[in-house]
Amino acid sequence: MKSKGLFPNRNTYNILVSGHCKMGWLREASKVIELMTRKSVLPDLWTYNMLIRRLCNKGKIDGAFRLCDEMENLKFLPNVVTYNMLIDGSLEWKSRSEALSLFECKLV
Repeated sequence: MKSKGLFPNRNTYNILVSGHCKMGWLREASKVIELMTRKSVLPDLWTYNMLIRRLCNKGKIDGAFRLCDEMENLKFLPNVVTYNMLIDGSLEWKSRSEALSLFECKLV
């Protein structure tokens, strides 16, 4: 690609992140996001939500919350989809009270 003057853009990286997430390769998906930022291609909300969804589905709720915090530190505001995934993951893998607390803290 590079030899022909073509460089990956956000969509290219998002496809890679999505594929890694679908295969369950979460560490590799995180590395793609790191590569994006090193190449000055900023991830977007969709990029983060893909990884957060997969972390929640795998029961890695603490990792999903850390990623959400990282996202907020980079000035990406989580949306209703992000919070729904975190609440759903908390209900499934943690506790009802934690999910309710997140709902009350972030959405109300």
